[in-house]
Amino acid sequence: MSLFTFNEVRSAYREWQRADREILAKSADQVLKEERRNFEEREYDVFLSHSSLDAKDVLGLCRVLRTEFGLSIYLDLDDEELDTDEVTPDTARVLRHRMKYSRALLYAASANASSSKWMPWELGYFDGLKGAVAVVPIGEVSGDGFEGQEYLGLYPYVDRAPNTKTGAQTLWVNGLPTEKGYLDFQKWLARIEAERG
Repeated sequence: MSLFTFNEVRSAYREWQRADREILAKSADQVLKEERRNFEEREYDVFLSHSSLDAKDVLGLCRVLRTEFGLSIYLDLDDEELDTDEVTPDTARVLRHRMKYSRALLYAASANASSSKWMPWELGYFDGLKGAVAVVPIGEVSGDGFEGQEYLGLYPYVDRAPNTKTGAQTLWVNGLPTEKGYLDFQKWLARIEAERG
């Protein structure tokens, strides 16, 4: 199994730029602003919690999750009215509403995550709201396993590997109290939703 690396997510972003010439001419911040305009009040598979300092990495990760795993992704910057630089009750209200329409929260654990004002709050809020929370480590090298720092170690983490039955690349949630210690992302999500009723 392998974790996501900076090189991989940045490569995915560059690939997206090559595939869509309009994106090539824009900064990552401009692309994020356009992603905001695409928000609809519909259910998303994933609320992607991330540091605003990681725009290119997050866009690359978002592309991988969408194209390789078919997940619908909500970026926490998807609303123009949000000012995530300021911690305000209005911003919290909008984020709560968006999380209500997301099935799971993936926490993009990068070097910049610890400086985010919102990520710890999003993680805790979503954990209490729905419980479907996992960490997506993004690091310099891909490895086998992840030991989260401080409270991140309390949550399962996501990586990917070929499914031994199908051979298809599969998103796995690891560190679970199951017989094997991991589940396919969709099965993990279905299990949590069934438990919540």
